Amino acid sequence: MRVAALVLATAALSAAPQAGQGATPTGFITTVLVGLTDPAGKVPVIDGVPGAGVSNWGVAYPLGQLTAGNFYTYSVTMQDLSYTGKCTASYDITQVINTKKTVIQSAKIASFACKPNTVWAWAINAPALPSSPGPATLTGIATFGTRKTVLNIPIVLQ
Repeated sequence: MRVAALVLATAALSAAPQAGQGATPTGFITTVLVGLTDPAGKVPVIDGVPGAGVSNWGVAYPLGQLTAGNFYTYSVTMQDLSYTGKCTASYDITQVINTKKTVIQSAKIASFACKPNTVWAWAINAPALPSSPGPATLTGIATFGTRKTVLNIPIVLQ
């Protein structure tokens, strides 16, 4: 497995709670996506658009239908608002099979020291997708110490 670890940007972020919203969360998972693994190894890439004026993250086109036996790259992006310490990024694909939630594929992408006001992008090339046709859920998981945030994306396995 190949893992890419990139800090996309650092910027001053407001940590003040919004009116009526309660306390600001420690951080967010901002995307989870899956695309074909690039045989040329050119994506994922950070700042692949020179002169863009902002940090950017280039990935393979995100897919919603995955085919057994293919190789995919899973990406998770996250934003740390106020936490200093150990963070993790991971993903899993689950299905409900005979009323039981079953993990089809998963990986811890990274465990790292994060700090406030940073944006992170992580990617991992996974083993071939096993055969398990039907609806599934791709979940990105980001932890900021003991706080966990998830993002679920419906997908279909064929």
